[in-house]
Amino acid sequence: MWIQNLRTPLVGVVLFGMALVELPRTAAAGQIGVGDFSGSETVTTFDGLFLPVFGNPAPVEFDGNTYNTNDNVFRYSPFDVGPDEKIGTNTNFGFFDIELGEGAQRAGIEVGFLFEEDSFSVEFFDLFDNSLFFINETSAPFGFTFVGFEAVAGLIGRVRVTDTSDNVSVIAIDNFRFEGPTTSVHEPASLALFGLGLLGFGAAKLRSRRKVGSV
Repeated sequence: MWIQNLRTPLVGVVLFGMALVELPRTAAAGQIGVGDFSGSETVTTFDGLFLPVFGNPAPVEFDGNTYNTNDNVFRYSPFDVGPDEKIGTNTNFGFFDIELGEGAQRAGIEVGFLFEEDSFSVEFFDLFDNSLFFINETSAPFGFTFVGFEAVAGLIGRVRVTDTSDNVSVIAIDNFRFEGPTTSVHEPASLALFGLGLLGFGAAKLRSRRKVGSV
């Protein structure tokens, strides 16, 4: 008899535990790659702007985000009309500030130097301008390195890219990716397990009350 009385609460506990296991897991905050975006993110490529190479005034807005530099001037590098176009700072040890028009859950950018391999830093800030993540990185030789970040607590409101090397080149950025918060959808099986777990707990509680009332 005691085994039968124990069965209902035990089933409820097991089902509830299974439901919790099946609930969507929250990804840990940290550095991410291009493949960690959902695929529906916005990508600012800076292609086809047809701006002068030197002397472009900043701040300037692209895709709802505001770009500014340490001296309010940026360079445009139209090497080709296509994927090679990018923008750069105007001075050595310069930096880019990217103010996002809306908070983003994920953001990332390709960073490099026009003529050499060198070091840079990328810092991500929340909507209240508190630092969320900071990384020192080195660009690929004659190429670009992607740095991305996903925020769990809060949203990304600003990104700063800084040239940390004393060199003859200037830092350049390309393909800024960003996307807003994404919500996880419960699968039908997860919802069913969760519901069964709650029913099991309810039945166990009702049985316990009846037992107490009959004493």
